[in-house]
Amino acid sequence: AGGLADGRLSYDLAGDSLALQLRLDHLDLSRLSTFKGQVDGHLEARGNPQGERYALQLDLSAHQLNALPGPPLDAQLQARLQPDQVLSATLDSRLGRVQVAGTLAVSGQYDLGLTGALDPSTLLGYAASPVQLQGRARPDSLELRLDSPSLPLRDIHLGPAHAELALAGGR
Repeated sequence: AGGLADGRLSYDLAGDSLALQLRLDHLDLSRLSTFKGQVDGHLEARGNPQGERYALQLDLSAHQLNALPGPPLDAQLQARLQPDQVLSATLDSRLGRVQVAGTLAVSGQYDLGLTGALDPSTLLGYAASPVQLQGRARPDSLELRLDSPSLPLRDIHLGPAHAELALAGGR
């Protein structure tokens, strides 16, 4: 069974008003991508295309997602975009929680702050200290900072770990 995708789209040309509703029920990802698992979700969007103003609400749940090493996982994504281009999103799974807040324009421009707490134990297969994540994403750069009270090595207790990653211009 491939699941169900059901939606409705309407556009009022005179009023420049767009409305979209999409519902996913047990959609089989293996039919659409290299990932395995199922997705349930709801997307509601409204906007004015000529004025480039949109509001969006997205709620997705992935079940038995097989996209990373280790056992399949469940994940939930909630995202909201306001007409003033303010975006907020949260991704939750047993790997941790990541929150995104910032601006996202229809033109593709964005400036997003990232915060979160990750649990490397799930990927490593043994107990490890959580990793705090902070960062910023823009079209031309990505900056990430990772902090942990202890480097995640099995049975070796080293002091605090800190890593910074900066990509600019695709490098």
